[in-house]
Amino acid sequence: MMNESQFDLWCRRNNITDKARLIIEQIRFSEPVRSVYSKRNNVSGKYPSKKMGLTIQFESSTVEFSAIYNMEHDPDVFEYYDQPNSMKLNYLNHNQKNVGSIYTPDFFVIRKNSAMWEEWKTEEELLLLSSKNPNRYLKDNLGIWRCPSAEDYAAKLGLEFRVHSSSEINVTLLRNLQFLEDYILDDDKSIEESKKREVQNIISENSVILLSNLIKQGINFNADDLYNLLVRGHIYIDINKYNLGEYQETPVFLREEHYLTLQKIEDSARNCQYKFESLNLKVGEELSWEGQRWKIANLGSEHITIINKENVFIELSKEMIISLFNDKKIQGISIVNEPKFFQKGKELLLEASPEQLSEATRKLELVKRSLKGERNLADEVSARTLADWVKSYREGEELYGNGYISLIPQTQKRGNRQNKLPTETLYLLEKFIETEYENIKQKSRKVVYGALLNECESKGIVAPSYKTFCKYVAKRPREESVKKREGKRAAYKYEKFYWSLEQRTPRHGDRPFEICHIDHTELDIEVVFSNSEQKSCRPYITLLVDAYSRKILAHYLTFDAPSYRSIMMVLRECVKKYSRLPQVLVVDGGKEFQSTYFENLLATYECTKKLRPAAKPRYGSVIERLFGTTNTLFVHNLQGHTKIMKNVRQVTKSVNPKNHALWNLAELNKELQRWIHEIYHKLEHPALGGTPKKTFELGIALGGNRPYRMIRYDEIFEIMTLPTTSRQKAKIQIGMGVKINYIYYWTDIFKEPDIEGTSVPVRYDPFDLGIAYAFVKGKWVKCISQYYSIFKGKTENELKVISNEVRKRHQSHAKNLHMSAKLIAQYIGQVEEIEKLKVQRAKDKEVKTSLRTVNTGQDLNKSQHKVSPINEDKSRIDYSKLKMLDFFEEC
Repeated sequence: MMNESQFDLWCRRNNITDKARLIIEQIRFSEPVRSVYSKRNNVSGKYPSKKMGLTIQFESSTVEFSAIYNMEHDPDVFEYYDQPNSMKLNYLNHNQKNVGSIYTPDFFVIRKNSAMWEEWKTEEELLLLSSKNPNRYLKDNLGIWRCPSAEDYAAKLGLEFRVHSSSEINVTLLRNLQFLEDYILDDDKSIEESKKREVQNIISENSVILLSNLIKQGINFNADDLYNLLVRGHIYIDINKYNLGEYQETPVFLREEHYLTLQKIEDSARNCQYKFESLNLKVGEELSWEGQRWKIANLGSEHITIINKENVFIELSKEMIISLFNDKKIQGISIVNEPKFFQKGKELLLEASPEQLSEATRKLELVKRSLKGERNLADEVSARTLADWVKSYREGEELYGNGYISLIPQTQKRGNRQNKLPTETLYLLEKFIETEYENIKQKSRKVVYGALLNECESKGIVAPSYKTFCKYVAKRPREESVKKREGKRAAYKYEKFYWSLEQRTPRHGDRPFEICHIDHTELDIEVVFSNSEQKSCRPYITLLVDAYSRKILAHYLTFDAPSYRSIMMVLRECVKKYSRLPQVLVVDGGKEFQSTYFENLLATYECTKKLRPAAKPRYGSVIERLFGTTNTLFVHNLQGHTKIMKNVRQVTKSVNPKNHALWNLAELNKELQRWIHEIYHKLEHPALGGTPKKTFELGIALGGNRPYRMIRYDEIFEIMTLPTTSRQKAKIQIGMGVKINYIYYWTDIFKEPDIEGTSVPVRYDPFDLGIAYAFVKGKWVKCISQYYSIFKGKTENELKVISNEVRKRHQSHAKNLHMSAKLIAQYIGQVEEIEKLKVQRAKDKEVKTSLRTVNTGQDLNKSQHKVSPINEDKSRIDYSKLKMLDFFEEC
């Protein structure tokens, strides 16, 4: 962004008036006048602009988001602002009446030599709006879209207004800018000279090489080095034409001059090939070459061979044939244009059903036998019928160029198919369906039909039958009918699926971490508390999924309902594992995704947030399907799953999942993690053609590790991802500190008199209840729990489970119960006792196994009987044997 002196210099260079400068300054220092949101079929979001140093809103991920990327990387653009200000436009409506409307443009853009408001819309939307009111939007003689009323508003200030269409967007360039953004922004990345020479030598040896092959041939360099060389101009790829994400189809050149030279050669060859094919040459065809007759003997890939009456063979290149034809030295070769009536034959052929084609084939066989002179056909078909078929066959050859087409039966077109009901009846029928049937009352067909009969009788017109009424109801558009009767959510599954007929940015990205989805769901299983037989409830799971590879990057299990805390914990897990966050994060409209902390985190680490439309599960199909897969392949195979609760009236006490719950949260989390890594990531995915694990690894190898995106898992990141309480603040109590989740935390700064008694923002760490943070005097200060020594030695998973279980248990007993840190410490002691018991049981089992082996003399596999001091995987325990072990111990 420009500072004050730079902005003042820009205004003087571009002769900006005082009035225009005042408006521009208001735009520069004001928040957007409106917040964007996802409507029916648009995906809105926020882009963290490094050029602007703030987040920029976009209301469409295909149009406005593309405009943002172009402006972000356009050196001619100094600043750009979303939803800058509202303006009143006056124009004539379709009735030629003067109307006024309040309008908010998409962007205000400050370029090197101009400043303007910009509106971005799809070409289809502009065509629709111009047809409704050509005075609002119109297309001039140069094919440029304009908004005259907005242009007049801008002209009064000496500024400009432009309307942009989606047809102006170079989708390939946009896709490549997204691909290379991490390397464009990484200004400090240095390139070793040895790697540069190795890359250039490989390209020079091949003159041109595909990107995938170049990456595979690298010995000392990787994909990151190649993309850094590309953005710095040391190698060349035409990013306006080739998609970098299509590694096996993207050619790499040493210099742009090499690419342009090869392009001219290819264009010339392609033009020659097109002209040659348009001549429609065929083997055996005769032609005249300067008065002499020649016959085509062979058609090769580069040459053709012709022969004359003296059996003299001559081989001519395609270029020579085209030159001779253009000079009119060769005659008898013409471009064959299919007559229009031949197209009608193709249409009839495509409209025929399999049964009709089978019948036509039977007729053709008999016709051919008749034309060959065979007379003994009376047993199969009458002479008169056969004569009609022969006649039709010959007519078809003349009309369609193929007699077979005329033999196709046209029985579906026979008879009088005109509607026999009077016009008044049809009008009344349509009216009753629209007004009486398609409404929120959801009347049945029979009720509406009865009302229709009464109306027809009162007006003395013919009434339709109930069958006809139902037929017309079925003909109505299903989506609109269901929407009027049951609402838009019920009609969603009947919505038209819009296929993309053009090559656009893939829905799931070109590489891992480009697009990721995050969402929550309640698992279909009842769990118990670790140290109690009391049945608990169903846990919630938060998943972070890579859309490109379908790999689960991180997960978080908790008893708490979906919240900001769950999001922060799963993002923390992602950084802990991979040292990076997604480039684009797709979320739904939940309140937890709108929190200030969440958006600040994304802006800090340059992550774009995309908000999918409400009640549109197709936009989140990647993660929605994964929830189903997790329940089906994992949860539903565990004891205590709640699949049976779908038919709750049939559930008895003996089969109720609450009475069979076995897993606790820690064990379930451990087994889920094992299932993810050992099972799910190794399953073949139908949309990938491979497993998520292999697709992820290959995507990283080709798309690069992208060091620019790497994030240190340090104290700064931990503080940025720490959750806060529901009130977000806590009061500093004298001598006690701040109370967070029933635990007091203290730091020496709380002693200062001006701090005591004030409320300060706080954050806590669910992974370590021994510490918390308070925002005091402009900085985050670390606070220590009064029971820090008890909590300090616990692992992250232990602390996570302890905090979840204790909080959940006491919430169910009483709302006013104040839980102290002593209670948590006591709980930890109970867990430790259980752990000691498990260790002892494991040791006893090992001793008994060894004795059994000695007594029987069997050579047992040691790995099968090796038991760790603490059983890490309860799902592998034979519970029947465990009960027997308890019996022997008691004896």
